[in-house]
Amino acid sequence: MGNRLGTQFVKTIGGECWIVAGSFAYNATSDPVASSNIGRGWSVAFTSTGTHTITLADTWPFLLFAEATTQLAVAAARYAQIGLVNLPAKTIQIVTVDGTGAPQNVAAGAGNRCNFMFMFKNTGVP
Repeated sequence: MGNRLGTQFVKTIGGECWIVAGSFAYNATSDPVASSNIGRGWSVAFTSTGTHTITLADTWPFLLFAEATTQLAVAAARYAQIGLVNLPAKTIQIVTVDGTGAPQNVAAGAGNRCNFMFMFKNTGVP
């Protein structure tokens, strides 16, 4: 678990939880430039139209919460949502869609980013 930001955890009823959060710059139909990533404990790859796959550095048995948001320099109907979650493979997909729910790529540009936060429970019953 050494890839987490900081050493603190969130105390909840029933145990400890850990947060992995970050931000990456959209890069149209290419992988985001790694040097633009903010956060630790993950990497990101462009998977298909509007879809990015976050690969976690650590394995987590339970995902309690996941959220992703789209940050754009110019207002547009683009919304990030959580897609396929595969904890044994350490991957979580983020799909960016338009107002109809169709996956959409977001152009590379200053201010065009995807921000996300995942909360994991490391042990015990979820």
